[in-house]
Amino acid sequence: MLYTVDDLSRKDVIDIKDGRRIGCVRDIEISETGQAASVTVEKAESRGNPFKKPELLRVAWSDIAVIGKETVLVRNAEEVASPAAKKSKLSDLF
Repeated sequence: MLYTVDDLSRKDVIDIKDGRRIGCVRDIEISETGQAASVTVEKAESRGNPFKKPELLRVAWSDIAVIGKETVLVRNAEEVASPAAKKSKLSDLF
């Protein structure tokens, strides 16, 4: 099934093992071949403080079990909960 960035944005991300809410989808990373490689997730605990940068996690596309109407279920949440690369300068993008 095909999904757009708009379809996935703001969906809740849930750990399939224990039902814990990890956060919400913020962005999708595309590989050089044009396929989805991973999803960037804004951690649930980092929302609420407007003066602090949100903490981001990267979930590999292969670790997504189900994409539902309102949620994304992921497996191996402990293994994929590594900080996403934070790009702060334009020169870091290239």
